[in-house]
Amino acid sequence: MTQTENNTNHYNATSNPKPDRIAKIRKGSGKGATFETVGVAWTRKDGSMYFKPYGKQVIDQPIYLFDTTSNEQNDPTQAQSQVMPE
Repeated sequence: MTQTENNTNHYNATSNPKPDRIAKIRKGSGKGATFETVGVAWTRKDGSMYFKPYGKQVIDQPIYLFDTTSNEQNDPTQAQSQVMPE
């Protein structure tokens, strides 16, 4: 399989063309912390995830993945159960 073919099959396009997760990095700390969206991710059939960053960027911080079906999607500071520990 060529790299181009592999890229076209990065997520399960037939069952879920929309991303499963929103990828964000945290800016600041404590109650004043904000989150900046840096990309999206899809869950693949084998259970792994495909991450697609927005544009070209250097990410030198932990990436937090938030479920797109969560009601707390717009306020990630309240989604403590979904945030990976630091």
